[in-house]
Amino acid sequence: MKINWMWIVFVGFLISQVSCSKKISNYPLKSFVWSTVGKKIKTPSAANLLTLNINQGTPYLSYQTNLDDSAVFMYTPTSGWVTLGILSGALQPALFVDNGIPFVACASHLYHGRALVQAFNGKVWVPVGTPGFSFKKIRFPIFSVHDGTHILYETLSGKLLVEFYQHYNGYGWTQIGSPGSSATKILPSLSVSMGIPYVAYASSKFKNSIMIKMFKSHHWESMGTLEVSNGPVNNLTLSVEHNISYLAYENSKNQPSVLFYKENTWSPLTNNLTNNSVRNLCLFINNNTPYIAYTNKNTLQVREWNKSRWISIGPSNFSQTIITIPNKINKVMSLVIAHHIPYVSYIDKHHEIITLKLGPK
Repeated sequence: MKINWMWIVFVGFLISQVSCSKKISNYPLKSFVWSTVGKKIKTPSAANLLTLNINQGTPYLSYQTNLDDSAVFMYTPTSGWVTLGILSGALQPALFVDNGIPFVACASHLYHGRALVQAFNGKVWVPVGTPGFSFKKIRFPIFSVHDGTHILYETLSGKLLVEFYQHYNGYGWTQIGSPGSSATKILPSLSVSMGIPYVAYASSKFKNSIMIKMFKSHHWESMGTLEVSNGPVNNLTLSVEHNISYLAYENSKNQPSVLFYKENTWSPLTNNLTNNSVRNLCLFINNNTPYIAYTNKNTLQVREWNKSRWISIGPSNFSQTIITIPNKINKVMSLVIAHHIPYVSYIDKHHEIITLKLGPK
């Protein structure tokens, strides 16, 4: 029998491609290690509100300094972490990068605490729409340029407002109503999928309750209310991809919960999820697969939901001490999955930002 070597080569190529497309959880944990992305970034004391974003393979970071300014960095293989600017008077920054363009939303001292969104044009930061467009002082803006440009923020009374930037018709920022009022000291969460904004927040009206809403047919529709035993909650995150919703939070005992929304019901993803006390819980959705990261006794854990249970990815004994800032909302760790590769940034006890990437040895 004559052997068709070209066919064998072709089949071998297909097998290699399938092997390369596996998720990280399909590989032995011992074959992967955490490696740092560039050098540590030294920050002033009490740096907070850290956000990691990866766009077109490039990592970006933002954080608030103790001087009420915001710093934005971009990583390049040749130069390492490069600052894109210190935004003076930019409080509580929210970073989002789209098509290689970084955007930052903040409560601006320059505009008496009102909302300001800026974009980096490669040289300087320029306003997006009218500066100070909120007309009131705000706090905790959350920003998304995915499937439309949206911003969620609180007024000082706790009222949540969402605005949409209609750049294509010159209308600028347009308010699309209030999904409700948020409990103080608990960050709300915004996610946008297929042009539809979704919001989750701890209710100021109903104690120990999480409200989840979506903006549809010109009004806010409820997606349910979750009663949290051992409330209130911390590190609340809503993430929606292809209109499939996931929610993560810690209760007052710092025990994590992750849920998904299907057939008008929130169902927990509990199989193999820890009952221990955790800190710095993060949620990220990639290709409709939820990933979480948290610290447990200063040990970093990253896990993937593998259709039926939570599976650890990467070494689970990586130990670092992450800073805790007293009497303030702590957002000092951020998780991103890019091409199935986890990236984690955090601020350590030495006030240095460390960014890690999981990869083969």
